[in-house]
Amino acid sequence: MNTTGYFAAAIAPTLALAIKLPALIRNWHSVLLRCVCTLMALAAAVFICAAPPIITGINNATGVPNSSALLVYCLMTAFSASCMVLLVHWRGGPPAQVRRHSRHWIVAYTAVVLALCVLFLLGDAPVGRPRDFDTYYAGEPYIRELIVLYLLAHAAAAVTMAVLCCRWMRHLPTWHRAGLLCQVGTATGLLGYDVAKLLAVGARWTGHDRDYLSTYLAPPLASMSSVISSIGYILPIAGPHLSSARCHLRQYRSLAPLWREVSANAQGKRRTRPPRWALPSIRLTERETVIADRLLELSLFGDPAVRTAAMHKALAGGSTPQEAEAAAAAAAIAAAVVAEQAHQPRQHDAPRTLLGTGPVHRPLAAAHLDLVRISEALVTAPVVDEARRRARAEAGQQKVT
Repeated sequence: MNTTGYFAAAIAPTLALAIKLPALIRNWHSVLLRCVCTLMALAAAVFICAAPPIITGINNATGVPNSSALLVYCLMTAFSASCMVLLVHWRGGPPAQVRRHSRHWIVAYTAVVLALCVLFLLGDAPVGRPRDFDTYYAGEPYIRELIVLYLLAHAAAAVTMAVLCCRWMRHLPTWHRAGLLCQVGTATGLLGYDVAKLLAVGARWTGHDRDYLSTYLAPPLASMSSVISSIGYILPIAGPHLSSARCHLRQYRSLAPLWREVSANAQGKRRTRPPRWALPSIRLTERETVIADRLLELSLFGDPAVRTAAMHKALAGGSTPQEAEAAAAAAAIAAAVVAEQAHQPRQHDAPRTLLGTGPVHRPLAAAHLDLVRISEALVTAPVVDEARRRARAEAGQQKVT
């Protein structure tokens, strides 16, 4: 993997960290949020420090060949520790038990970091190897143990994460389950990274050359895991917003027939419409506002008798009361639109409403459901076309007379 690949892999955890930071600032005492942000920061740091130019720069700055390799391995071990602590807090339980288990994992991986440092000091790695340190020094005493130790510690965290996430997935809501599924994919990719590295090192021990597993296969697996992991942490936050936006867009489209019907005579009353890139909730609100305003204007031309007749016909045709009510309201609206086109306001003193008890007297959710049903009835209910034809015929007769 080239330099661009390493820096690109660092973008995903950095983005996830940026999304999580506002929540962390608002709720600094949340240990779970601190764990997630630490995990993302360490993931980004691993890829940045593993990029060949950064490796060379660290080696030159310290004057110690391959000191950057030790730094990357320590960061990876800290990343593994963060994974385990995060899993402990995710699982929950009595606070004292959670703290105790977290301390155990932190102590264990701190010991691994110290062991890595001691092994590096005891070993001999005089030649800088920014891309193939693992396989080049696979047979070097102490360095060999260092490589195996960090890979095994990393693999242990990956296996534990995969097993626990699989257990918890079925007990969580959809978007949290999707997030955990991403973490299972992350653990699988990280385990693949460790296996590829171990196979390449083992091949060196037996006199074979499988360096491509370590140099060309393992880094992309780690990069892919970083992206999947970041998506997994973003999904529980972004997922509900995506679902809400999709619901609003579906509702916006479902109101299109009613919006077109009531807007037929409103060319002279143009209003500013939200741009196409506006949020679906804003577009939906604008469409509902237009419909509500036009229904109020059309009430001057509505005839309750049209609604009553359409209601009886719909019920006689086998419609449910809800379907009949929506069809009757749609028929009354269609007839009122025709009357408005003919400039023939109603001449009676019945209450001015096209929707019967209607959305004005119902909770917001019920009111919106009424509008959606009416919009659908405008397209599907036969009584609507019949009411529209009768209204046109009556309008024509009144013009003649």
